[in-house]
Amino acid sequence: MMTRKRPSKSSVCEDDVDFIPLRKSKNVVRAMRGSISGSIARKQLATKLFEDDTQQPRCRVVTDIDKQRTLERAFEELNDNGLLIPVRASYVYARFFLVFSVKWARSQGLKGKQELELRMDDKSWYVKFYDRETSVGITRGWKAFVLDNGLEEDDVCLFNIVPGSQHPVAINVRVFRVGNDVNGSPKNNESCNTNLM
Repeated sequence: MMTRKRPSKSSVCEDDVDFIPLRKSKNVVRAMRGSISGSIARKQLATKLFEDDTQQPRCRVVTDIDKQRTLERAFEELNDNGLLIPVRASYVYARFFLVFSVKWARSQGLKGKQELELRMDDKSWYVKFYDRETSVGITRGWKAFVLDNGLEEDDVCLFNIVPGSQHPVAINVRVFRVGNDVNGSPKNNESCNTNLM
């Protein structure tokens, strides 16, 4: 049986950048799906941060500064009819659903269940729009959009409805990647996809 040693602090937090392994324990995955308590999963994930795990690859943890810079870049491009959505884990991992502002949806004329066309980089994805009294969002088809475009948690999406589009309503999507510089170019850190499928 192989025992794991805790690395020294210097190897965990080298240059103020923390790394976490991609593989998650069964309890972490089950907690993300809502089948066990989150406190167990958080404890296991926190423990995993300090384990000397040889399983590769590892990802850079996004800082609050990276998140803020990404939001600032997105706000510069926002217009009166646009909607900015910072990407949460549930939008891009395991469940693949997107919830957005009921007020914005109503102001743009989105009502009832319907198909929407998401457009990005001259490509289209058809998704199902759901409408409930207290929430609206996108379900079926969103997963394909996420995977095809490599969306990650903490990226920011800018949605703009194409004027005059009907049945399906077309929405232009622009993605602002977290950890990219002002011009949108990746910094010297590699992005990795931790999708749990």
